[in-house]
Amino acid sequence: MSTTTPKFFAVADFGGPISVAINAESAAEAAEWFNDQTTSFEDAGRTDAEFTLDFCGDGMSSEEFAAQLQARGYTVASGDLCDDGNWTLWCKG
Repeated sequence: MSTTTPKFFAVADFGGPISVAINAESAAEAAEWFNDQTTSFEDAGRTDAEFTLDFCGDGMSSEEFAAQLQARGYTVASGDLCDDGNWTLWCKG
């Protein structure tokens, strides 16, 4: 993973927060990259936001996790990233 902080995170709650860092120039590019992946991110249990932004999401509710992202300058860029009601795209700046 890059040493720079990603501009985007895809976030979902599957029995706990899952987050995937996305390095892209725009929300559209981030969404396209995410939707092109064949990896099952929920099965992999990714915790990119917690690792990169240095907080522990274990046991957090979706609202608590969102508050951590907001406190670090991230806002919702897309409320339904995959048209499945699970994934939200967060953007910094």
